[in-house]
Amino acid sequence: MKKMDALFYLVFLLTGCSSEWRDFIREGNKSYKTGNFVKAKEIYQSAVEAKPDEPISNYNLGAALHQNKEFYLAEKYFLKSISQLKLEEQSKAYYNLGNSQFQTGNFRDAIRSYKSALRMNHEDLDSKHNLELALEKLGQQQQNQEASNNQKQANNENHAGNQSQRNQQKNPLTPNGKKMSKADAIRLLETLKNDEHEIRKQILHHQISRQPPSHSSKDW
Repeated sequence: MKKMDALFYLVFLLTGCSSEWRDFIREGNKSYKTGNFVKAKEIYQSAVEAKPDEPISNYNLGAALHQNKEFYLAEKYFLKSISQLKLEEQSKAYYNLGNSQFQTGNFRDAIRSYKSALRMNHEDLDSKHNLELALEKLGQQQQNQEASNNQKQANNENHAGNQSQRNQQKNPLTPNGKKMSKADAIRLLETLKNDEHEIRKQILHHQISRQPPSHSSKDW
């Protein structure tokens, strides 16, 4: 990814802005240039509060948020600034918007943003480079998603096959391999009950026959 640059110089092109707001932008720019992006973000937030619809406030806050790796919020403020920027500056805003979208893995929208940047500035080599990279990443993402979907489908099919097999094992079968009717199942249960009763009788008889004779004496 190419390094993102904020449009600091835009503040000096404006007239009729409050001195407080201009001070916020200047102080935020100083912190940004020295690499203190946390402080720059805080100052730019004050500028946005002072002039919520001012595109430079939103753009510069998006730049600071991006540097702080708060990419989703950066995208929000870049989008807010684009429609209000001058046409010649929108190309840079679209480029930076694409960078934030790229970092979140939103390659499809990043591609749209880089294309928008190139439509406004055909000589923007940074946007061209990042567009090619985003297209490559989107292709890899789609291949990985397809492979994941195929694996999930295979797992689901295996699970369904195993579940079907277990169900078949639970069903009672007759000797010829066919499923028992309800009447056959009832008769089988009755037969088993009778057999169990007979077996218990035989076991009890066997236990009695093996008992030793009693040696107790009687009184005469």
